[in-house]
Amino acid sequence: MKKRTINRILLGIIAFLTVAICILIVQILNRPRYTANNELETATITEITQSEAIPNIQETQTTEPETVANTTVLRGKASAKVNIRELPSTDSRVLDTVEEGVEFNIIEILDSGWTKIQYNDQEAYISSSYVILIQS
Repeated sequence: MKKRTINRILLGIIAFLTVAICILIVQILNRPRYTANNELETATITEITQSEAIPNIQETQTTEPETVANTTVLRGKASAKVNIRELPSTDSRVLDTVEEGVEFNIIEILDSGWTKIQYNDQEAYISSSYVILIQS
């Protein structure tokens, strides 16, 4: 094959990959963002626009858990497939990866963007941006 033909094929592949990457970036930027909207005894999840997107869940949530009959109850679920980590850091060891919708008890919502949870009889951490508070 001639060098010119090979160059055209490679340039075509590069152009295709560039377009595919641009499409993926647009899809990532336009994915839905969720926030919990607590009202009296019900919690509803509402989609927010990109301009309303928040960096972490603490800004929209009160850090005071609800108390029912002297028992603190705060539950959450994963909003997407997410890693459960040993410490509140992306460099920390991954204990498990859970699917969207997996529920867990919340121990504490940290200001650092992490949520301390009870997972498999031990304390673990999940990024707060993947936590949806639910009614327990």
